[in-house]
Amino acid sequence: ARMDILKIHATKIAKEGEIDYEAIVKLAEGFNGADLRNICTEAGMFAIRDERDYTIQEDFMKAVRKLNDVKKLESNLTYDSSFGDGGGNK
Repeated sequence: ARMDILKIHATKIAKEGEIDYEAIVKLAEGFNGADLRNICTEAGMFAIRDERDYTIQEDFMKAVRKLNDVKKLESNLTYDSSFGDGGGNK
């Protein structure tokens, strides 16, 4: 199911060579549909940084690794309930 979602998001992206969607989805364990869309966006950004007008497999793999790192950071953040109370609870 997630591979189908990734393929849908990747349809409008210019690609060159074989893209191994199965490998990308395996690395994207726990990603939701929005995260899969972000993989495609990041892959495009990696292609642009390399001054290409198409994506390759490595762009998608870099994107998954980057987003995995971001998700790990997000899961380590804790919410401090005292933050943002405006100091009104004295």
